[in-house]
Amino acid sequence: MEGHEKAIYRDLSSRHNDLSMEVNWNTESGDTVRLTIGDKLAVIKYEDLFSFVFLNGSVEQKADMLPTTQTVVTKFKKIHIVEAKKNITKGEKIKVRCEIDVPTTVVQALKGDVAKFTTISKPFITVGG
Repeated sequence: MEGHEKAIYRDLSSRHNDLSMEVNWNTESGDTVRLTIGDKLAVIKYEDLFSFVFLNGSVEQKADMLPTTQTVVTKFKKIHIVEAKKNITKGEKIKVRCEIDVPTTVVQALKGDVAKFTTISKPFITVGG
């Protein structure tokens, strides 16, 4: 992730202790996440947070967290007229069909997010970025 990102997750209990999670809050933050609940602050490795979420997910949730690449391909079809010089009657014209697949969109995301890439609904508020 590039740039400062902060997400606030709403507390579902009646205590209203919302959880904020931040990355890149300063130049030394590195691969860490800053967690804040009320006035309590903790900094943990991003890898540890991901491991915790991954280990506690269902099979479907784990599948959705796997990195994947989706490529949208546009197919171009063209017919070329070629004038033969050898092995075919000289001067005879032949048609050659040509198809080319050109990647037009490449999305790299977690498997569960690729399908939602254009319609993202987040259960949190994003601040900064």
